Parts: sequence; C-alpha cells; structure tokens
Amino acid sequence: MIAFGATERVIGHGAILSRLLAEMAASRLAHAYLFHGPVGVGKATAARALATALFCEGNPEPCGKCPHCVKMDAGVHADFLYLGMAEGKTRIVVDQVREVARSISLTPLESKWRAALVDDAHLLNEQAANALLKTLEEPPPNTLLILVTDRPGAIMPTLRSRCRAVRFSPLADSELAAWVARQPGVTREVAVEVVKRAMGSVRRAAALLDEELLAREMRFQEEFGRVISGETTLAGLCALAEYWSDRERFVTATTLLGTWMEERIRSAVTGMGAGREVGALLEIKNLAETLVRQVHRFNVNRQLVLEALFIQIAKGRNREGGNSPFPNKGRG
Repeated sequence: MIAFGATERVIGHGAILSRLLAEMAASRLAHAYLFHGPVGVGKATAARALATALFCEGNPEPCGKCPHCVKMDAGVHADFLYLGMAEGKTRIVVDQVREVARSISLTPLESKWRAALVDDAHLLNEQAANALLKTLEEPPPNTLLILVTDRPGAIMPTLRSRCRAVRFSPLADSELAAWVARQPGVTREVAVEVVKRAMGSVRRAAALLDEELLAREMRFQEEFGRVISGETTLAGLCALAEYWSDRERFVTATTLLGTWMEERIRSAVTGMGAGREVGALLEIKNLAETLVRQVHRFNVNRQLVLEALFIQIAKGRNREGGNSPFPNKGRG
C-alpha cells in the first residue's frame, strides 16, 4: 500500500503505482491519463495518490507528513482540482470543464504543478468533452489530468486517444480480505461473506460491512436464483418486483442484476453458440441501463422496471432451452 496523508490508502495495484512513480521520477509522466476499470477498485484513490506524490516535498513517494500531503489528505490543496457530476445533475456540463480548464492554466499556487481529477469521465456531455479535448490538445506546462471511469467505451474516442490508458483490475480476494480484517467489529463469518460478494471492489466491501445491506443482498441473490432456475411463477415474479421496488432495495437489486449480466456475458463469450447468447444478454443489459436511467431522470415506476427485467431474463432463459420460466402453478 502507498499512503497519501494520514488516513487514506491505495489498496493493491502495487505494480501500477510503482510504474507511475517511476515515470514521475524519470520525468516521463504523460500530461493526461485514463484510469479505467470496475467500480470501486481504487482508481480515483490512486489518482489522488499520484497527484499527492507529484506535490510531495519528499517525492517520488508521498511522505504523508509534509504540508502538501497534509493538505491533500484534508482535501484543501489549492493546486488539486476535482471535476465530477454536480449534485442534482445527470451529466458533467461544459461550464464545469471550462472552470477547471481556466484554473489549471494558471500558475500553481503552492506547488510546481497543478493536477486535475475528472471523476466518472464517461458522464461528460458532448460539449463538456469537446471543451476538455481542447485542454488535452494544448496542455499547459506542469499539469497533470487524470480521467477516471468504469465505462471507457462511453468516452469520446478523440478524448481517449489523448490519454495514456491505465487498466485497474478487481482486487484479489487476499488483498480485500486483509483490508476487511482490519475493520473494527467484523466477525470472521461476515468477513468471508463480504469478500465473496464484493467482487474485488473496496467500495462494495465497505458498503457490505453494513449488515443490513449484506442481509439484503443475500436475500436478493437467493430469490433471484429461483427466477433464473425457473422456479418462480409469473405472480411470484411480480410479487418479487413489488418487494424490491423500495428505493434502497431497488439499488441493491439493479446493482446485482448488472453484476449478474456482466458475469454471464463474460462467460458466454467463451462458450459454444456465444454470438446468439451474448447478443441476447446485451439486449437485456441495454434495456436495464435504459430503464434505470429513466427511473432516476423521470421517476419511472420502479416496480414496473423490475417486472420488465425479470420477465426478459426469464424469457431469455426459456429461449436457451431451460424449463419454462413460469411453472404450471397458476398465477398464485
């Protein structure tokens, strides 16, 4: 782990961080990076760590004690800029990018460098992406821009091409288990379940330490397992959608559905008849993403969204030659 400040740490990704620090020590840092990989594996944390190392008086590795490290830890360093989606918005807009571009073009106030983190860079709208592209095409001296995303394909290709891409993989179970074991009050049984369900994501692991959320996920996976095994009647499926339409439960359900679909797609790619199955799964995945966006933007009925997704998943299973997704038990 590489510390930056008193409390935050980068978990795992040692080879990536070592390479970036070596590039910095040799004055070979790119002016822009694209950190991409699954949600919650530490991309933004690593970006802050790299910026901290750049500012640190004892670089190439952040000491955690100098004024620069202390200010980065407190989130008040004048030469570090953060750009993310504003509260109440659904995209990063051009005015936000212009403000960061203006600030990063100024002479650094405390360090020799200025650094900017663009979080969830796939949320840049077209105008914002084009405005950022101008900065990347003519970067001011002594500036570092790091774009972070779990959806690199959703970023404008010309923007991607201006960045040096760095892929972050899910953490190994051993790395995640070591982190979970250090958290206060976590039993061995809970730790095992958390690591198993976190899918290499520190963010998910931290959330799952809430035992209520952990229990909710375990319940959903059990009930969803009956849907994909064909044990659930149509009426039972609708009742399931009604239960999981509560706001917090809906977040759990759609998160796990997304994970399930991604795992199925990865598995299908290497299987026989992959093309047809992958195509069907991608249709469901695209439908899910569209419906969830509509829930957030237009307040679409959450129960109807889940019903639509469950039915599509059950139909897809039926097309694959499994048992009927709705056993002959009537609608009750």
